[in-house]
Amino acid sequence: MLMRARLLLALVAIGLAACKGAPRDAGPEDRGADLRARVEADLARRGGRRYYLALSDHLIANHPDTVRSCLAPLHGERAAAFDLFMTVDADGSLSDVSAIPATLVGVCMSQRLLHSSFPRPPFSPFHANMPMRFAD
Repeated sequence: MLMRARLLLALVAIGLAACKGAPRDAGPEDRGADLRARVEADLARRGGRRYYLALSDHLIANHPDTVRSCLAPLHGERAAAFDLFMTVDADGSLSDVSAIPATLVGVCMSQRLLHSSFPRPPFSPFHANMPMRFAD
C-alpha cells in the first residue's frame, strides 16, 4: 500500500516523451529537451491526454512490483527523482524507455519495463514521460 502511494505521488505531473529517433550523441540536457518536445506534441494530438492518463493508470496498477524491486537495493534510502521517457508502439509494446537523469532506480525500471505490454495508443509512436518522485 505504501509503495502504491509512493508511485501515485511519482506520477502526478503530466508529460510524455519518446526516445525513438532521439539523437544518441546529444547530452542528457539536449536529449531531455527533445523528448519533452515530443511528449508535448503527442499530448496536443487528439486522444493524447486521455491515453496518457490510461498509460499512467496501467503503470500504477500493473507494475508496482517493478518499482518495489528497483527500490530494494536502496535499503530504505530516498530514491533520486527522474523522468521515465517511454515510446509506445502501435501494438502497445515499448520500443524505447529511458530515465533522465540515469539514476539507479531509473535505469532498473527502464530495463524491466522495456519488455512489458501497455494499452494500444491512439496513434504511434506515442511518446510519454512519467515523472518519478519518491516520498520519504
